Amino acid sequence: MNKILLGTKLGMTQMWNDNGRLIGGTVIGIKPNHVVKHGADFVIATEKPGKTTKPQQYLAKKKVKIMK
Repeated sequence: MNKILLGTKLGMTQMWNDNGRLIGGTVIGIKPNHVVKHGADFVIATEKPGKTTKPQQYLAKKKVKIMK
């Protein structure tokens, strides 16, 4: 079983490791998610519905599978 986290990038931070080296890190905000379909082909996660671009809306409407 795959375990996947779905979140939004909140910002960047810096931490010092045990050797005194500065390391950058990404802060991710994760909210509760509910699985509504196993094997979903397309996911757009935005805070507000109006934040999706016209190309994203077109692909979602046509149910186009995104390949990477």
